[in-house]
Amino acid sequence: MIKFFLFFFLFAFQGSILVCEENKECPKCNGKGGEVCKVCKDGLIECFDRCIREDKFSSKPVTKDGWINVIAIDQNKVAHHTQCHKVHIGEILDLVDNRFVPRGKCPTCQGTRKCKCKRCNGTSHILCTLCLGKKEVEQKKAEEFIKKQKEVDKKQTIKLKNGQIITGKKVMETKDKISIKTADGKFVLVNKSDIE
Repeated sequence: MIKFFLFFFLFAFQGSILVCEENKECPKCNGKGGEVCKVCKDGLIECFDRCIREDKFSSKPVTKDGWINVIAIDQNKVAHHTQCHKVHIGEILDLVDNRFVPRGKCPTCQGTRKCKCKRCNGTSHILCTLCLGKKEVEQKKAEEFIKKQKEVDKKQTIKLKNGQIITGKKVMETKDKISIKTADGKFVLVNKSDIE
């Protein structure tokens, strides 16, 4: 009985090796395994906590040396435009009796004003969702992806009653109108009654 199961297992395993498909370069990432994260720079983003940040859009004149215009967010999550010395950048301020009191470095960024990007986990590289970073996929999977992309990118040619021809990708369709994105990136709204 055991010999039968061993024989069956070996035969099934050997058959699966023979049936294996050939891998192909991933069509989504072009064999790179992923893409550069567009959210962060070198895996870091601006701190999202309450720490003091420089107010670059303020036109208020600075009167003291080393002081800058800042945005301070108090313990009630209300933003205030004020001035402080630049050594306090990255610290937490609390509003006590209408005055800001420093409470130390920000616990999220340790006063650096930069945090690890949550999208790429600080690597500045995002894995491809099709090949999962392996740079290759099965032939069948690659062909399915290419087929879906062709359907998505399919261009339509619409001829209007006045003789005008519009070529582009149909983006939206309502009961009486069609929105088309042309090759130059413009959106054209066409009434269905104007189509030939």
